[in-house]
This record gives sequence, structure tokens and C-alpha cells, in this order.
Amino acid sequence: MTDLRVAMVGGGPRGTALVQQLTGRLRGNQEDLVRVHVVEPGEPGAGQVWATSQPTELLMNSPSGPTDLLVSEGSAAVPDFAGWLAGRTFDGDEFCPGFTPRRTVGRYLREVFDRLSRANPAVRVVVHNSTAVRLRDADNVGDRQLLELADGTELHVDAVVLAQGHASAGISPTEQRWAAAAERHGWNYQPSGMTTADRAAALPAGRPIALRGFGLAAIDLLTLLTKGRGGRFAVDSGRSLRYLPSGDEPTIWIGSRRGLPHRAKPPPGRPVSARQTPWFLTQEAFDPAKYACYDFRSDVWPLVRAEVSAAYRHHVRAMGSWSRRLALPHATFRRADGWWEGYLPDSAPAVDVRRAVLRDLAQCQLPDYPARLAARSAFVRATEAVIALHHGGWLSRRSVERDVAGWFEPMSSALTSGPPRGRLQQLVALADAGVVRFLGGAMAARSSTSGLRVWGMASSGPTAVDALVEARLASPDLAHTRDRLICELLSSGSAIGVTDGLSNPGDAHRPITAIAVDHRQRLLSRGGRAHPRRWAVGPLVRRLPPSAMAGAASRPELSVPAPRQVDTVVVDQLVGLLERGLSRTPGAADAFASTAIRSAS
Repeated sequence: MTDLRVAMVGGGPRGTALVQQLTGRLRGNQEDLVRVHVVEPGEPGAGQVWATSQPTELLMNSPSGPTDLLVSEGSAAVPDFAGWLAGRTFDGDEFCPGFTPRRTVGRYLREVFDRLSRANPAVRVVVHNSTAVRLRDADNVGDRQLLELADGTELHVDAVVLAQGHASAGISPTEQRWAAAAERHGWNYQPSGMTTADRAAALPAGRPIALRGFGLAAIDLLTLLTKGRGGRFAVDSGRSLRYLPSGDEPTIWIGSRRGLPHRAKPPPGRPVSARQTPWFLTQEAFDPAKYACYDFRSDVWPLVRAEVSAAYRHHVRAMGSWSRRLALPHATFRRADGWWEGYLPDSAPAVDVRRAVLRDLAQCQLPDYPARLAARSAFVRATEAVIALHHGGWLSRRSVERDVAGWFEPMSSALTSGPPRGRLQQLVALADAGVVRFLGGAMAARSSTSGLRVWGMASSGPTAVDALVEARLASPDLAHTRDRLICELLSSGSAIGVTDGLSNPGDAHRPITAIAVDHRQRLLSRGGRAHPRRWAVGPLVRRLPPSAMAGAASRPELSVPAPRQVDTVVVDQLVGLLERGLSRTPGAADAFASTAIRSAS
């Protein structure tokens, strides 16, 4: 009998999906025994994002269930989310149908994890409610691994998989300066981070506060500060929402660089008939001779805009007689741009925020709305292609910093990762009730001995507030992460940090946005060696493809592997270890040219 011990650092949805695949692959093989040590400080299955203790007001960001990681073929069966949800009662939001509370999803994920833990006698799952702090080789050849936990536990294992999800972010140097100013001048400051009940509870009722940021984190915080404090929404005679305050709300000033909230998600159940094959953003559009030299703004962005316009026009033609009203190419292109009006890089900062939100909400009533959805789908596919080009090393470093990280990624998030429509309807009602006040675009803040003042394009002048909240997720910078294991791996050279994002204004260092793995998801160490017994998956990981490592390429990949495909790559190698009887992994000393690693990291 072969005994394989695996340490899974992270027991949220990604770790659960890996356990599911491993459990299913070994079904019926009772001669081998696999022990999976799951290291998770939160709730197994749910992790921290889907914690079952969070307020019911916090909803999923998608109307679909969390089934994109869980698979049915070749893995242990788990209950379908929709079937599991049917017949269960939960406190959702009547104005956001189809969007389930995150804590309800967390209960589903916990149940899935519990079932998987008992699904296969050949796989024993052991949960450690702690965090990993150090990883090192336990022998001279690197086949045995020693993982140390914060509670003093030492795990001697054959393989380690990092699946932490989003790494715990520390406070950036810019935020440290704001925090020091707040302490010096006597006002409240909250750095960027996940929206939690504790963050909302720290903000006083009846006092003016400012939120800097207008994405999902800001919308969630608005919900906790209003509906979460006893306020109610009601439908008036004109079928619009009206907010009934509880009296425990603060006065909330909100603004951002652009000044607009993220674009609302399409209503659940609206079918989108969109072409899957690109017209312009194809492999043939990229010349291997220009590898690593493409400029996003001049070479790629025109292709993205052409894809969006072509998708819109294609769908308009399919709509029949109505399309004759849009026969002129110029008019068609202008309408194709309509769904992202105000979000393009050359758009002026918002002044009339309420009007812009109402215009966004009214899109679904327009006769060309199906064509706009087709344009949105084309943009989502184009964004995936841009990410693949970026990760594959086709874009110049300067263009990545200035354009991709500088404006395209924030714009893409604002256009495709917005809140439910009901949340924007509630935002308008909050503004009409005087609870929320818009600062507009180009938001700025200044601290002095007289206190804190904020202003923006939509404000009449500086306004005094008692608190400033960075209402956004922390920028990924593993140089300041609170994840002790990641810090130890980077400082020891056991992991390579990828630095391709813009630094914050005034910060001297370049943020480390990810750790590098090879095309088989093996962790890369200093010098480019792929460790034979260490893997990493998830958002803190950047896969460096062979083309990037070799410094040359034939044609670019224009799609990003789905999470379940990445997980399968890792599980295949774990099963291979078991089948080989844990002999030394062939090619353990895989290395790549150090110049290629420098160019990709």
C-alpha cells in the first residue's frame, strides 16, 4: 500500500475543488491511501469570503451558483447548487432576485466539503484550523516537505499545494501616511480591504463620512450602513424605490477617480446570443517577431474596440427591420459605444452621477439592448484575450504598467463586474433621501489641523467629514501581505514575485502582484527551478508559459485556462506521484534561462 500525504494550504472553494477532483480520481482504489491535510483558518469549504457568519445583506456578485470550480465527471459527486437551494429559505433581497446571500453560499460549500471528507475511504481529509507560516525541504532532494503552522504543528508531507485564494493584504505605504495623518489630526481612517460588519460598525451614526471608491466593496458598505442598520426600501406609487431611514445612518459622501459606480449586471435570465469566434482579436493578428514589444493602446486596444463594435452590428442585423434605423456605420458605432459611455479612458470625470446611474438602469428598456448585451459579451471575451497576452509576455512592460494596469483592468472591472441592478436602484433612492451624496469624479481629500475635507467634480466645494474609508479591495501587493508563508517563500527565494502593476502615487517600490509558476503549476524558485513537490493555484499565482520563459513565441494563446482545468493539471501530477510509488519526480531539476525569468517577472 502506498501512502501519499498532501498539504492543501487553503480550504475555501478552490481547495474544496481540488479535494473533490482528488477524491473522485482515486475512487475504487482502496490499496492506496491519501491523507490530505487542509490548512484553513476560517470555515472549511467556505473560507473567509463565503463565511457563514457575515451579514445577510452581502450578496453574491453573480446570479449563477458557485459551481464553476466543482465538476461532475471524473470527480466525487456533489449536490448541485440550484437543487440544494431549492426548498431552502434564506433572507435575500427582494430587489435583487437571483443573487444569493454569501453566507447561504458558505453553508452550501461547507456541506460540500463535509461530504467530500467522507466520500472515499481511500482519501482521509484532516483539517487544521490554523495558518501556514513556513515551508522547507525535509530532505536533500526535495521529495519530502515540512510545512510549519502558526499553532506549532509540523506537517511532514510528500506534496504541498498553495490554494489560499486572495492573499491577506497589508496596508500600503500611501495608506500608512493617511493613517498617520488621521491619528495626528483626530479623524477616522480605514484602509482598503474586504467589506465586513466590523468595518461598518466602526463608522458613527449621524456623522458625515466619505467613501473613496465606487465598486462592489463600496456598494456593499453602503448596504451595511443603511439597510444593515434598520433602514427599509419601499416601492412608491410611481414604481420607483423610496428609502425609509432608521436614523442610525451616517451622511455618506462618495466619489472616486471616475465618479461612477460599476455598471449594473444584466438582469438574470436575459439570454445573450453572441458569436464565440473573434473577428479581429485573433492569433494571426500578432507577429512573433514583435514578441514582448506590443503596445496595448496602439496595437491591441483598437482590436478590442473593433470586436465590440462588430458584435453589436452583427446582432443588430439579426434583429431584422429595426436595424434599418441604424444603417449608417457611424451611427451604429456610436450606439455600440453607448453601453460603455463614461467609462472609456478618455471620458471626463462624472459630474451628474444620479443621471448617469439612471441612464445605466434604463439600458434594458432600449430596443437595441440585446445588441448591447452582445457587445458586452464580446468585451468580456476580449478582456480574457488581453489577460492572456499580458501573462504570455506579448506586451511591453511599459504598456502593461501604463495601459493594462493603469486604466484597462479598472475599466474592465467597472464594465463587467458590477452589482445587481437592484443595488443601483437602491443607490438612487439613498441619494433621493439625502443619505448618500455624490462627490463625482476626480475625488480628492486633504487633512490638516482643522480636520479632513473631501471634494470632487460634483461637489460645490470642500466638505468636512469625520472619516475616510478606502472603499475598495486592497491592491494585490505581496510585499505587504499578512500571509506569513508567502512572505517567507519570497524572502528565502523559494518563490519568484511577479511585478507588473503600477505603484501607488508616491510609493517607491513596484508592487508584487503574484508568485510565479510554470505551465504545470509548479512553484518557481529563484533561478527558475520548478519545484517537483510544490504547486500553486488561484488569484495569487501567475503562470509563466514556456514561450515567456524561453523569450520567444510562435503565436499567442488568447484564452485563460478555466480554474477546473488548472486544478486537473495539479491533480494529474499528484495521482502520478501515487502511481509511481512516490519515487523521485522525473525532471525535478527543471530550470529555465534566468534572463527569461527576469523578463517575465
